[in-house]
Amino acid sequence: MQKRTIIKTFRTLRKQLLGDKDKPASTLVGVQALGLPEWKVEIDAIAVVQKK
Repeated sequence: MQKRTIIKTFRTLRKQLLGDKDKPASTLVGVQALGLPEWKVEIDAIAVVQKK
């Protein structure tokens, strides 16, 4: 799959899941290899939850 197709698919899915407004910040970075050869995708996330 070409990079442009992957990015277009990512943006389409992100828009479907999160909408067009008030989207959280995100970064998409292409790499030559992931941590392990059998990995297909690598996701790092940090969530911030306000105290009540």
